Amino acid sequence: MTSDPAGMDLSLWLPHTGNAYIDSCFHLSYRQQTETRDWRMIPELADIPALVDRGERGLAMKKIQSALSQYPDFDFPYVWLGQLHLKALKPDAARKSYLDGMEHARSKIALTDQLGQLAWNTGSLAEAVQWWIGSCTCQVIGQMENAHPFLMLATIASNAKHKKEAELLFQQCDTIQNIRLNERGQQECKTLWKTQGSPTIARAILIFCDVYLRRKKTSVKQWWQFWKT
Repeated sequence: MTSDPAGMDLSLWLPHTGNAYIDSCFHLSYRQQTETRDWRMIPELADIPALVDRGERGLAMKKIQSALSQYPDFDFPYVWLGQLHLKALKPDAARKSYLDGMEHARSKIALTDQLGQLAWNTGSLAEAVQWWIGSCTCQVIGQMENAHPFLMLATIASNAKHKKEAELLFQQCDTIQNIRLNERGQQECKTLWKTQGSPTIARAILIFCDVYLRRKKTSVKQWWQFWKT
């Protein structure tokens, strides 16, 4: 991913810290493209979420497979195929669907969010943060539409005691949708941070905030000098 819709050279904003994990959060191997289609306005797609939620697996699968044939570059059917697999307790199949979408779909926002949630559900904090930073990055340089990854990074930053960054991320979340984790979700985050949290994971979130949410106030040279030390 080298440029945003406005033509900005994103290589100016790519962190080069020398830490393999942190740099992998930002040196994305996929490209975010603008997606203007709304699944609610496409009759053959509109009832897929309800079918999945009701557990009508056969009919849902038929409609999803048809959607994949008709709209192979649309993230929506890949996301809901993944959800259908999760309903059947098949996380590996869900992950494959999301990764297939990463290869073919124009927008990666929902797919990276789902991959982050899948990693979170299987107890991998570092991988979850990596995907959620990717989802948030795609939105900051493109279209803001999914509050969930901002919410999760904000909650993690709060548990890491980085209050300013948590507040900044919560604010970004609220510009899209005013949502918060319930008590159970907050406890899960607290437990996962306590068992897997690290300065490296926290630093990746801090860099995202500094480079992508404060970039209008921070020059590239100042940022690079700060984070390189």
